[in-house]
Order: sequence, then C-alpha cells, then structure tokens
Amino acid sequence: MFSINQSSRSARGIFHRRQRASATQLTRRVVATGAVLAASLLGVATPSAVADTSALGLGCFVDTWQIDVVQADQCFAGEPALQYTVQFEVLGRSAGGYTYNWDTTGSTVAGGCASSSYYCFITVRPNGHPWSRTVSAVVTEAATGASKVVTAVAEGEPVCGAWEQLYFC
Repeated sequence: MFSINQSSRSARGIFHRRQRASATQLTRRVVATGAVLAASLLGVATPSAVADTSALGLGCFVDTWQIDVVQADQCFAGEPALQYTVQFEVLGRSAGGYTYNWDTTGSTVAGGCASSSYYCFITVRPNGHPWSRTVSAVVTEAATGASKVVTAVAEGEPVCGAWEQLYFC
C-alpha cells in the first residue's frame, strides 16, 4: 500500500511529494466517473421510443409512354390503353429498415408488393369502363415498431376506339 506522503523522482532527478487522495476525494471521483460513463452509455443505447412516421406517404403513376413521375396520394392515366401498369411507391422513407404489408384487394398484382418491397405494381384492364384502384400499405419501422397506413388511388377514363386508334370515350 501507499503511505500518506509518497515520494517520487522526476526525469530530471527532482523529488516530488504526492499526497494520497482522501476517502472523500476518491468517492467523488468514482461517482463522477460513473455518472459520465452511465450518461454516455444511455445516450447511445436507447433509440427514440417514438419514431416520426409523419413523412411517410404513398404515391403512384400510371405507366405510359409519357414521362412517369410518382404523384403523392393520387394518379391518373394520361393516355388510353387496353392495359395499364400502375406503380405504387412508399414516399418519405428515411434510412433504416421497414416492412410493408400491402393491400391490393381487387387488383391484379404484377410485381413487388412483398413485405421487403417499398413498391408495388398492379395491372388494370379498363374494358370500356372508368376505373379506379386503391392500394394501401402498413409501413412498419423495424427499429422502433412504429407504423403508419398509407394509401393512394389510381384512376383512368374508359377506353374506346379501334385496335390501332384508342381514345378516351
């Protein structure tokens, strides 16, 4: 053990006298070190209990020869066709993992629409009638379990005309 007054010699040969810390000083040092360590560990180890899912939404576009741009909440067929492919895409995703539970009731799934897929393709055959397809997804953030239901609607006019010359009725 150490004595209360301990001597040591510096590199230049000069004697230094050090006093051992008192029990009160040691206790303060241990408490302060523990508090700093605990604060740093708690700050790193606890993710936000409430995830911000407000930015999430669902967009879509009806695939035609025109420029396809995802529109939030609702999209329209811009050109007549015998069959359309509609892409739905979850918007506002941040870094991190998500799972998706797609509801495509009444639609023919053409691709995607899996629990790991942020997009979903459906096909629509208008058959001379106006059409509307609503697709929704429950988006769940993997890290926190926070979820949000997002919905979008794709619509189109009835298509008429001859085989080569289609037009909206």
